[in-house]
Amino acid sequence: MKKRKPAGISKADWNAVDSPPVSSRLIARMRPAQRGRPPLGEASKEQVTLRIDADVIARFRASGAGWQSRINEALRQVAPAVDAKRPATRSVAKKAKQG
Repeated sequence: MKKRKPAGISKADWNAVDSPPVSSRLIARMRPAQRGRPPLGEASKEQVTLRIDADVIARFRASGAGWQSRINEALRQVAPAVDAKRPATRSVAKKAKQG
């Protein structure tokens, strides 16, 4: 594959640059570039918009990387208590049956 010379670089400068040789060992280790988020399969998540108090967000963010996953885990832990306090409505029961 022939590379195009970028604008603003003289032909002499372009021709003066030489790429280092690529060994067969390096070629064997090469993998195609992956773009975007990997598929999550069965564990896919749903993106939602949720308003949470600024001090709560600040506390989770201050705890470092992975703060969104920690919020998810905290919500997962309190979900059974919320379910126990409220009777299931038709839509909640229907979604629970669907899985």
